[in-house]
Amino acid sequence: MVNIIDLQGKRILITGAASGIGRETAVITSRLGATVCLVDLSEMGLQETFSLLVGEGHEYKVMDLTDLSAIAPYIKSVTENNRLHGL
Repeated sequence: MVNIIDLQGKRILITGAASGIGRETAVITSRLGATVCLVDLSEMGLQETFSLLVGEGHEYKVMDLTDLSAIAPYIKSVTENNRLHGL
């Protein structure tokens, strides 16, 4: 099977990354070549997801996305030195 999706050089932020669909999305996205930024409430789950990722440069942040005042500063920090290509 030929992979028509190439995410090499892309940086993707994935919410809900500690389990379920978010975790699977993070793993697949890393396998497709992206650097991923993981966000969730569960540090233990984020660490487990992080250990499953392929490649380098990934990061994670324990964060409550219902705290709207925290979102803008986090996005600013994520994009400060690197471009964000998707969410």
